[in-house]
Amino acid sequence: MINIINMYILDAIRTRCLNFRYFMSYKKSFILLILLFVCSEDAFSQNLNASVVNVIHADTVEYNDDFYLLCAIVNTGNFAIYDSICNVNIIFTPSSIPIQQSPISVTYQHPIPSQIFFPGDTLFIDFFNNPLPGGPILYQSLGDNLIVIWPSFETPVTADTSITPVFVTSTITDLNEFSPKSDLQQDIYIYDVLGKRHKTANNIPFGNFYIRNGKKFIRR
Repeated sequence: MINIINMYILDAIRTRCLNFRYFMSYKKSFILLILLFVCSEDAFSQNLNASVVNVIHADTVEYNDDFYLLCAIVNTGNFAIYDSICNVNIIFTPSSIPIQQSPISVTYQHPIPSQIFFPGDTLFIDFFNNPLPGGPILYQSLGDNLIVIWPSFETPVTADTSITPVFVTSTITDLNEFSPKSDLQQDIYIYDVLGKRHKTANNIPFGNFYIRNGKKFIRR
């Protein structure tokens, strides 16, 4: 009788040991899956990238005038960005002030078609038809300023920032001024991304925007 009881006890101990081994094996596998998931998510997020390209604006502007701007946001990563809105953040800051200390002047929300921003897709941001109002809302001071543009999404995305110069005056005196409000219908010149005048597009890099007779073009 005692031998039978001992056999039951040994069998129960053996069963618990096996169950414990199975539990530990399952636990290790579960932890490994979590680690793999976290690593894959991190690797995935590192491939979500967006860049600002083809920025067009005047190189000299008047303080109280509206500001005209064109640019494009491109998905330069390896994966699609699933989001409904691309936030286009814009800062106008004096070149003497660190960019990180400047408040955001404008955040423009551009809808993403079908809520999928595929690799290589482009969003065109047009502030020509609805320019940004000038004055103290936009500029912190006269003189040399920097225009900083970068995209952001609800999904974490690595963004490349565009930084271009602009000179803000109280009264425009530069004869090389670029102003979309002027009568360009009779103008034989075209204007490049820096607002410089040219008689032909030969000196403008391929893929860049330019303005001619009040219309936007891309050199192909």
